[in-house]
Amino acid sequence: MRCGYTRGPIGNAASKEIFCVSSSPGTVCRNCNLLLPLTGAIWYAQTKILYHPSSRVDATPGDSGEPFDNITLPLKGDQLAGWRVPSQAPQQRTLLYLHGNAANVAANLDHLLRLRNTALNVFIIDYRGYGRSTGGPPRENLLYEDAERAWKYLVEERKIQPAHIVIYGHSVGGALAINLGQERWSRRGRSRPLHGWRRKRPSPTSRSFRSWV
Repeated sequence: MRCGYTRGPIGNAASKEIFCVSSSPGTVCRNCNLLLPLTGAIWYAQTKILYHPSSRVDATPGDSGEPFDNITLPLKGDQLAGWRVPSQAPQQRTLLYLHGNAANVAANLDHLLRLRNTALNVFIIDYRGYGRSTGGPPRENLLYEDAERAWKYLVEERKIQPAHIVIYGHSVGGALAINLGQERWSRRGRSRPLHGWRRKRPSPTSRSFRSWV
């Protein structure tokens, strides 16, 4: 007898199924009772391995003498927290910064300020479960929703033209940036994918997503 399990995308616990294959009718798999809790433990550990959030925000742009706005965005009963750091020359062009899988916005402060020196406003958010953002724990589907919410804030609330937004992703944020940019492109009626961008949403269990971690 052979026993195993099938699974779907990360975070979709409902897709796990235990199966047993036996060549002898009436044979009972004694390991099946142990397989389900083992599968659940592995499933839970995947999230812990991929995401390393910190709730301690120990630095802000103000510590470097730079003006900034604390931004909070409501999302499904939770709140995303982030910063908007304006460029020295007032303008609409904005860089949406999607950070990596560890720490929070504070760990990205130095790089954020370097990017801001390119004469762009910079808007960075913490995903749910990171920094001062509520909710979590972080999961793949939540990160995609958080990136989408940040985009809508810029376009729908700040009235910034999509052509004036640069989507920048670091580490895991790179996969989010690819997905967000491709979806924005598709919704504008383009039939072909952006050059060099993936049409399919990357998954943390796929090679394309792991390459960004």
